[in-house]
Amino acid sequence: MEIRRIPPDMLHHTSETLMQAAGLQDTLVSRLRGHTELKTDYAHYMRPDAATAEKAAKAVHDLMPS
Repeated sequence: MEIRRIPPDMLHHTSETLMQAAGLQDTLVSRLRGHTELKTDYAHYMRPDAATAEKAAKAVHDLMPS
């Protein structure tokens, strides 16, 4: 069985996405990676899944006045 090669940048994407899913603040994730701007992380590394997006949408909905 051959092991599939995974490019190093994909590991970067995965680790940032997992840290975000674990509940670490995005600013902390960015700092741990040595980035000076969050837009670097959002544009290239963080890939939130559908459940994370749904949870965020519900949190925003709950804040809206009825």
